[in-house]
Amino acid sequence: MLNTKTLRYIILALMVVTVVITALLTDFLLADAKIGGGLYTRIVADKDLLADILPPPEYVLESYLTATRLMIAPDEIDAATAKLEKLKSDYEDRHAVWAASTHIEEEAKALMVGDVHSSAEDFFNDLNQHFLPAIRAGDTDKATTYYAELSKAYAEQRDAIDRVAAVALRTAAANEAEAIQVDRLALLWSLAGAGVMLLLAGSAVWYLTRLTFGPLDRITDSLSSGAEQSAIAADQVAQASQQLAEGASEAAAAVEETSSSLEQMSSMLHGTANNTVKAKALVSEAHSAAQSGAVTMGEMTSAMQSIAQSSAEVAKIVKSIDEIAFQTNILALNAAIEAARAGEAGAGFAVVADEVRSLAQRSSAAAHETAEKIEAAIMNSRNGSQSLVKLGESFAAIAEKVNQTDGLVNEIAQAAKEQSQGVEQIAAAIGQMGKVSTRNAGNAETTAGAAEELSAQAKEQMNLAEELRGVTGAGAPAKRRARIGSAPQAEWQAPRQLKDQQPARKALALAAGDADKHFKDQ
Repeated sequence: MLNTKTLRYIILALMVVTVVITALLTDFLLADAKIGGGLYTRIVADKDLLADILPPPEYVLESYLTATRLMIAPDEIDAATAKLEKLKSDYEDRHAVWAASTHIEEEAKALMVGDVHSSAEDFFNDLNQHFLPAIRAGDTDKATTYYAELSKAYAEQRDAIDRVAAVALRTAAANEAEAIQVDRLALLWSLAGAGVMLLLAGSAVWYLTRLTFGPLDRITDSLSSGAEQSAIAADQVAQASQQLAEGASEAAAAVEETSSSLEQMSSMLHGTANNTVKAKALVSEAHSAAQSGAVTMGEMTSAMQSIAQSSAEVAKIVKSIDEIAFQTNILALNAAIEAARAGEAGAGFAVVADEVRSLAQRSSAAAHETAEKIEAAIMNSRNGSQSLVKLGESFAAIAEKVNQTDGLVNEIAQAAKEQSQGVEQIAAAIGQMGKVSTRNAGNAETTAGAAEELSAQAKEQMNLAEELRGVTGAGAPAKRRARIGSAPQAEWQAPRQLKDQQPARKALALAAGDADKHFKDQ
């Protein structure tokens, strides 16, 4: 007895053979009627023939109309001659094609080669040899006579063309009817092939159905066992989802606390950064002031040195004045002595000498007093210069300290910036953790729903197994029926517990979002 697998292969092979034979037969029947086939080619040739004879180039109608136009307007002879030569060339080209064609009916070809062509030759001969020369010569009488002969040749070709058209139409109708018959035959064979395939398929289904009831008991037991395993797995998945949701809730709380701490730290760092910027500005101002003071001290020192130098030169001048007063005093004394020797004659000179001596003494006293004051001014200038040098050194020390303070403030600002960047990175990590926790919570809820769906599918599988047992007439073992009866009563408490975790998920999402927003604002 054949088994199911072998029979399936045999039926498949028969179906393949049937399909192949049907396809080959259909292709054979349609080979003549399909595009490119002999019948199709003949139909196309008949239609092309009709297109060529109604109207030109194979039909001399346009040439006849051109000749008729010349009877009315003989002055158009040059243009008409060129046009008629072109029409004759087109006619000869198409006539050569149809004379060599093997796809049209013999009767139509005989007419094309015989009556149609002979009447066209008569027309073109009369046209070129008699009518056109008469028109060109302006001989109206001859032109009228030759035009009558052209009309006779045109009428003969028209009669032959009508006969060709009738033959072509009749042939096309016959070919189309033959194509329709072939299509119908192909359709019948296709239906017959499909019927055979359906018959084979029905026989296979009937036989396979008889063979199927045997393994149904084993399949039913397997379904029941799989349903029980699915129920157990769904319970385990629900418990894991509950634990995952609890972990997500705890992570939400931790993320919220960390976000709050980071917010405070960021505010402090922001304040420190602002104060550092202000301190840096003040230090820069102090540094500028110290540099300006140092420059001013240098200028004052130079001024004091100039004053001391000027005082020394003034002292030299005063000393010269003192020496001049001393010499003047001696001269005045000598003049007084000489005046005394002269007696009364030198009395007036003695008075003058006494006055000069008095002035010399006063000049000497003033010079001594001025020298003392200049000496005191030189001493004060020297002391002032020394003080200014010390003050300049102090300003230089202040400037150095200000430079060091500026460097420290820059280091503090850089450290504050790095700390702020570190806090931003931590905030980004916290935000990522929040997103991960949110996804975990969502996955836990999804998993719980999947567990519930898995439980429902397990119950459905159990029901299907029972229905299969009813079909096959087999009964389930008592122990398995007890397990099946108790499994659906769980009703999955875990998914309902997971619903209580929704506030935690919302808090987690809000914390992560607030942290990201805060540090982006900073």
